Amino acid sequence: MMNPFKYLLKIHDALWADAFYSEKAISGRTENWKLITFFKVSLAHVFNFGTLWSILYFLGFHLTDYLDNYINSIIPNKALARLVISFFYFLLPAYALSYFTVFHKKRYKFILANYKYRKGKLFTIYIIITILFFWGFIILRHFFLKK
Repeated sequence: MMNPFKYLLKIHDALWADAFYSEKAISGRTENWKLITFFKVSLAHVFNFGTLWSILYFLGFHLTDYLDNYINSIIPNKALARLVISFFYFLLPAYALSYFTVFHKKRYKFILANYKYRKGKLFTIYIIITILFFWGFIILRHFFLKK
């Protein structure tokens, strides 16, 4: 039986390979394909972190209250405080995850050498599922957690 973490890592790597190959096909031979792919997949990870926080909140785990209260106490502007909170909850973890799992020590070369191109299908399915889950849990949270 395969270790579930190794299985998830294989899916993760296949997803990145498909995203890399898709972007290379779209943008041609420019060097920007790595950066563009990094931002596209990381943006999907941002939505996944949003879904994760929504699920945890829906289940009654209010893990964010301490950081929310702390940031709101040091930043009086509510809009700026929301921006800083969003950075710590969504952007920083998503981009750090992408960097350390794919770009650190040029791991993307290993991924490109060992995974095949699936014509963008895997990446497209991932994006669709990510958006559906994100909006699904936002709607659930809205209807079931009215204050």
